[in-house]
Amino acid sequence: SNGNFDPTVAGVGTSTIFYSITDNSGCSNIDSSTITVNPQPTISISSDTAICFGESVTLSANGGINYAWSNGSITASISVTPTADSTFAVTVSNSNSCSSVDSVRVTVNALPTASISGNTTICQGESTALIANGGVGYSWSNGQFNDTIQVSPTIDSTFTVTVSNTSGCIDTQSQLITVNPLPTVSLASFIDVCENSAAISLSGGTPAGGTYSGIGVSNGNFDPTVAGVGTSTIFYSITNNSGCSNID
Repeated sequence: SNGNFDPTVAGVGTSTIFYSITDNSGCSNIDSSTITVNPQPTISISSDTAICFGESVTLSANGGINYAWSNGSITASISVTPTADSTFAVTVSNSNSCSSVDSVRVTVNALPTASISGNTTICQGESTALIANGGVGYSWSNGQFNDTIQVSPTIDSTFTVTVSNTSGCIDTQSQLITVNPLPTVSLASFIDVCENSAAISLSGGTPAGGTYSGIGVSNGNFDPTVAGVGTSTIFYSITNNSGCSNID
């Protein structure tokens, strides 16, 4: 039209172009030539996708023989690790040097920030609560799946939690629980006393520095007149430098 050839109107295939002219005498003649409209490649490309921050994803395109991605890659498949939402465009060309362009969107989801709180030092035989925060799903290394767990390790132990958010992205955090031993305590036997005997000073508890308790016991002394006739149990307890206590 108007001296122009529009391939989109002619369509794929061979078209015949005619050229005619009339001279000053009114005589006309015509000639023709053909032009071939080659098809554009039909691109098949990866669907829009989402990843977690720090992950990689493979994007693939098909439909041609040459590929030129917007990140500079020239292979059909590329591995990308975007740190923010990104669009990757690819230009695909075929054997006729015709080309088409398509693109894929990669959404980058944020990671959760996992944390663990709770008492991290206990005495042997005690338990402690560990509380995880930062997500909507929790998976502990001891097989539990709640945000809060009770643990009773017998030796120093590390507990790890994997925290997931609504996007399915994960973060991990670990916490060492220190288990302090109980002091070793013993109390020697006492001799029998009479009902009207005077108060006696208690001894025989090891290691030294502990506390005596029981019926009739006050300030480290046993008073038979307070305890009364019968067998009384005397307790000896001690607390070590770690704050752990034991009793005999």
